[in-house]
Amino acid sequence: MTNDLPQRVSELNEKARQCLENNDLPGALLFFTEALEHLTRPDQAAARAGILNNIGHAVNSLGRPEEALAAFGQAADLYAAASDVAAYGWQLANIGSVLRDRKEHAGAIKMYEQALAALTRAKNETGRADQLSNLGYSHTRAGNRDQARDCFLQALNIYERLDEERKAALVRRNLSALG
Repeated sequence: MTNDLPQRVSELNEKARQCLENNDLPGALLFFTEALEHLTRPDQAAARAGILNNIGHAVNSLGRPEEALAAFGQAADLYAAASDVAAYGWQLANIGSVLRDRKEHAGAIKMYEQALAALTRAKNETGRADQLSNLGYSHTRAGNRDQARDCFLQALNIYERLDEERKAALVRRNLSALG
């Protein structure tokens, strides 16, 4: 392993981000994958997890949800092993979103509940509100109107307390659509 490895990974990550800015998802995926191949040591787990997260988003956008689920799952495992509870929670949320997009409502709800628990433990209030909103949406799609309303109201309370007006407005629209 050479001393310039962190520089090489950084360069590959930057090239991937440039591809993303140009909407070149396949190019970004190639650079992220190459960067991942350089990160094999246990002390590089957090960097590996971050790149797996990026790969998950790229392959999901390319219409490859199974690969996205695998990448987000691997990232979640790495973050859990590193005791990074917030990052772990965000990966569970990513898994929930893939499942939601596939209309697998029960699975999405389960993942969002686990993400909510992790982000609550991490004391991440914005993350909590985001997962409550995700749960509200998923419960709505699953036909669970009472649970949806409860989740949306909790999310709204947090967003208002945090002065997140854009997100609060979205939740208000969702509540209004529930009737």
